[in-house]
Amino acid sequence: MIANPQIFKVYHVFHHHWDIECIYELLQLNKMKLVGFIKEYNQIKEAISLTELVSDNSELYTNSEKVINYLNNGVLLLGWMGYFIDVKSKKLIAPDSYHTDGIWVWPSYYTYYLEMYPFIKINPEFLAHMEGRNFEMNVDANFDNRKIKKEEELSLKLSTKS
Repeated sequence: MIANPQIFKVYHVFHHHWDIECIYELLQLNKMKLVGFIKEYNQIKEAISLTELVSDNSELYTNSEKVINYLNNGVLLLGWMGYFIDVKSKKLIAPDSYHTDGIWVWPSYYTYYLEMYPFIKINPEFLAHMEGRNFEMNVDANFDNRKIKKEEELSLKLSTKS
């Protein structure tokens, strides 16, 4: 017997319906920008194929360590049980989660590929954004409140669909 049926219902809704389309909707509601999404994982318009991202024609970014550190210090936006698997080696590489700085959102696997491929293309607008912040993670104080409100709205919307 389930101790709290309401918690189970919310879990059930999220467990069965929280996929990239739901994440995408949450991000659109917050007018957030996406970076580092790879088509082999996420079928959204902003995603780019891994082959295209790791082109040998890309320039080596000299501050890649700062970029990786910035990404690693992002705020957890969404996450659930599961792992991403390397497209080529099929090894587990990162938890199934998404991070943010309050403006941009990236998947947890993004840092893995930045470390694996030093010539990976990095969105120039995102680079300028990080450089403008001097590579310091700075999420505004109201971000968590806005996130909770949007999660509640999306949860309500999803629960009416099931």
